[in-house]
Amino acid sequence: MAKNWGFSVGYDHAFPSEPEDVAACIGQLIRDPSPPLRVTVGRGVQQMVDLRSSHSDEEWIDLWSSETSNFLSAWESLTGDDLTDLSAKPDS
Repeated sequence: MAKNWGFSVGYDHAFPSEPEDVAACIGQLIRDPSPPLRVTVGRGVQQMVDLRSSHSDEEWIDLWSSETSNFLSAWESLTGDDLTDLSAKPDS
């Protein structure tokens, strides 16, 4: 599981969110008289939330704890992201 998570974290570190996107989100929250408790901002964050909510706990655990080659192909199938390809920035 840790190795699979490492691929995901490494990919996110290779392609971080744009600081301007984060700053714009913070600016909106500051101006909002009733800001939400939590927000999502950045590349892939909402995708991860949506992906998690579409899987049962058992399915989610099975995905993350699968053999790494199976995890990588399943992840690419689910998200379109090849976690081993750091040569080109993914779509937003």
